[in-house]
Amino acid sequence: MVTELACTIPGCPPVETIFAFWPEDEQRRQFKIFKPAAEVNEADLPPWWMKDALIVPDWIDCECC
Repeated sequence: MVTELACTIPGCPPVETIFAFWPEDEQRRQFKIFKPAAEVNEADLPPWWMKDALIVPDWIDCECC
C-alpha cells in the first residue's frame, strides 16, 4: 500500500509518501519517504536486508512512524 499525505505535524516536511507491506509472515512493515510519490525512485527505498527493521508492532499506534 502506498499513500501520499500532506503532513500537518509542525516541523514535518510538507508531503510524505508512506509505504506499508505485509510479506508472508503477515507482520506489517512500514516506512516513509519525505517527498511526493511521483518523485520517489528506487534509490529512496530501503535495502532488502532492512525488511525486519521495518516491522511495526501491533501495540504501536502513533502518527509519527
